[in-house]
Order: sequence, then structure tokens, then C-alpha cells
Amino acid sequence: LKDEEEEDAADAAVKPKVTANSYCDFCLGTAAENKKTNKPELLVSCGDCGRSGHPTCLQFTPALVANVQQYHWQCIECKSCGVCSSSDNDDQLLFCDDCDRGYHMFCLSPPISEPPEGKWTCVICINGSAEASEGASISEAASTAGGAKPDDKAVRRKKRGRRRKRLT
Repeated sequence: LKDEEEEDAADAAVKPKVTANSYCDFCLGTAAENKKTNKPELLVSCGDCGRSGHPTCLQFTPALVANVQQYHWQCIECKSCGVCSSSDNDDQLLFCDDCDRGYHMFCLSPPISEPPEGKWTCVICINGSAEASEGASISEAASTAGGAKPDDKAVRRKKRGRRRKRLT
């Protein structure tokens, strides 16, 4: 754990701090007013590029919002694999339904060739925290699919496409 903290500190020293946008990339509202709901709503910001969005514009659940506020969240344009850190092969990225982290299907151990049906949860969320997942296998995450409607896979890919279109 100490090594990881030292790595994070070294990364922070190398990477310049990103300034978060003060407006939503989807509705162009601010934290004071979501233009779709006409109500105040916090903004979730990408730790890599600073793009921001209201959770309702991002279609995030309250639990997902709480989770993305606990780590260096990446928007759909910056999303990289939690195993290999690459953003290449983005069509192979799975997104955890509980925290929105991304993982290439081929980086899972064992790898999977098709997105699982229904809800998919990463090993970090299965174990409850990043500290609890230390030493755990990513393959555990692949076993959590199920219990949801078969068309959830298509919905997940459509949402990802919508988010990409809106951020450009």
C-alpha cells in the first residue's frame, strides 16, 4: 500500500493538475442550475481532461455518483483500462455498473470474448474498496454478471455511444 501511495504522489508531481469545467458538457448548465431540470446539481468532473457533467445528464445512479467521487474518475473520452492503463481498443472496454471504471475484456483473467449479460461489477466494487481488492483477481469481476434483463448489454453500449457523442 505504501508503494502505491508513493507511485500516486510521483504521478501527481509529473501530471499537471487539471481544472474542472464549471459547466455540464451535456446541458451546458452549471452546478447552480441543471438546464434540463432547472435545479441545482453538483458536477462530476474527469480527472484527466476536466470535462464535467451533471449526474442526471450522465444517467448516473446516486450510488454510482458516490463511487465516482471516491477516485480519479475518467470521462468516456479519457476512459482507460484499470488493468493495462491503455485506452486503445475502446470497443473492448467494459464499464463497471457500480463505479464506472473500465476494463478491457481481454485484460480480465481469464479473458472474456463477449460482454456479460446484465449487470457487471468489477473486483474493486465486489470487495468494497481499492484496499480490499489488493491481490484479488480481476477474474472475480467477470463472474458477477446475471440477474438483469438480457438487453442490458445493448443498453450499456448505447449509453457509452451517447456519452461519447455528447462529449465531442
